[in-house]
Amino acid sequence: MMMKKSIRSIVLTLLLGSLLPQFSYGEKLYNAQTFTLTNGLAVYLIENHRTPVVSHMVVYRVGSADDPKGKSGLAHFLEHMMFKGPKGSAPERLMEDVNKIGGEVNASTSFDVTSYYEIVPREHLEHFMKLEASRMQDLPVRLEDVTPEIQVVLEEENMRVGNNPVMQFYRDLYGAYFRHHPYGTMPIGWRHEIKTYTPQDVKAFHRRFYAPDNAFIILSGDLTLKKAKELCEKYYGGIAPAKQPRRQRVVEPALESMVQVTKTSNRVAQPSVVLMMAAPTYDPENPIPADSLDLGIYGLSNSATGILYRRLVEELKVATSFSMDYDPYRLDNAMITIAAQSASGISPEDLKKAIQEEIKRFIDQGFTAEQLEKLKIQSLSTLDYLKDSLLGGANHLVQPLIKHVPLEQIETWPEATKALKVEAVNEVLKTYLSPEYYVTGYLLPEKGEKASLVEAPQENAETKDPEKIVEDKGEKKVEVPLDIFKKETSSKTPPVKKVAPLKTENAPQKKGIKHA
Repeated sequence: MMMKKSIRSIVLTLLLGSLLPQFSYGEKLYNAQTFTLTNGLAVYLIENHRTPVVSHMVVYRVGSADDPKGKSGLAHFLEHMMFKGPKGSAPERLMEDVNKIGGEVNASTSFDVTSYYEIVPREHLEHFMKLEASRMQDLPVRLEDVTPEIQVVLEEENMRVGNNPVMQFYRDLYGAYFRHHPYGTMPIGWRHEIKTYTPQDVKAFHRRFYAPDNAFIILSGDLTLKKAKELCEKYYGGIAPAKQPRRQRVVEPALESMVQVTKTSNRVAQPSVVLMMAAPTYDPENPIPADSLDLGIYGLSNSATGILYRRLVEELKVATSFSMDYDPYRLDNAMITIAAQSASGISPEDLKKAIQEEIKRFIDQGFTAEQLEKLKIQSLSTLDYLKDSLLGGANHLVQPLIKHVPLEQIETWPEATKALKVEAVNEVLKTYLSPEYYVTGYLLPEKGEKASLVEAPQENAETKDPEKIVEDKGEKKVEVPLDIFKKETSSKTPPVKKVAPLKTENAPQKKGIKHA
């Protein structure tokens, strides 16, 4: 039986037509262009001629999950060493030369990727491409540089983890969730293994992974395809490919029971509850489950309109914070992380029960078609902003390219998002938000002790994910991106969440080189 549309539905349809970002069918998101050198180095170009500035990003397909056994944190340490060397060498000059011209430099190491970039005036691009190519091809590693840098990293570990009960808690949680896979070890590594690094360790790791056939470049800004090909061929074309085996990772077995981790600290004021459960990784052949889950979790937890956020924090007032995080682009095991901090007088057990009840309540109802269309508006609006940002698009491309998502598929994300059906989104959320087994974590105040640290990981906080550890590096401080990359030349761009094509996150700005 055919039913007449309500006035409300008709009005909503008209509004959606005017409010949705105006991506026409088949229009490309970034109009990125790509080419590959004979040595295997892929290059992606996003032209943006609004200002005479270019970002030059070199991305290596290696992260902390590729650290050799007994040398945890080596990928992160190599990132440090990429700025160390004899006077006048490319590693030693790079940061100093960027600062001289008022540019930006940054580096980041996570589980699956290590990235370096500079933002410089167009006329200086060739100089920094030459320096990056030099340290890709050969990295001078001396004992007199390695020894003091080990102490720098040990102090970073102490500051970011050793003296931070929240990060210690997440270190224990990741270790409990990933019992076999290297994701269970923080990218910064273990202190007793950091102390064992040698110049030979660094050189061998660099030689194996830092090669054109294990990397790609993203150029964004005032540059033509012709000029990009000319410069990349000139400086990177002569570097020989390594032709070595790359990632060799074990498979994490599925959980076969419920797991609980409880940690106490006299530096925590209110209890926090974290739930970790398995989720699908992005599959280019079948992207709908990951896309649906990503959009749905955003709709449940974002602090402006998220259904679960509003219920738990604003209406029931059982939590002072609530977040849900999902990274569909991890190479291996993806997961959903639900984190909340108890309101005063609410026990962690009661908070967990409230979370589970509200999840069940939502699953029984699901999103309506109208709610889903509003979510699409909110999500797609961020893509318009990325197109206008010098680094937004480049940052956005990194994780899916690491995951080997075809560029053509990335370019059509707006259409894919518009095409998501409410039935598919609700079914995926039902499947993955009610698992048989998962990990529960409780971070509790020590009884009888006065708390001095009152914040657990807040929504979109950098400290909630062990991939993200920030360090100030060097005497000279520069404005740098948060998440992997952030641009601050033409306008202060909110950092883009690297794991999702449709969301942004706001977090405090840091200074210095970021070592995540």
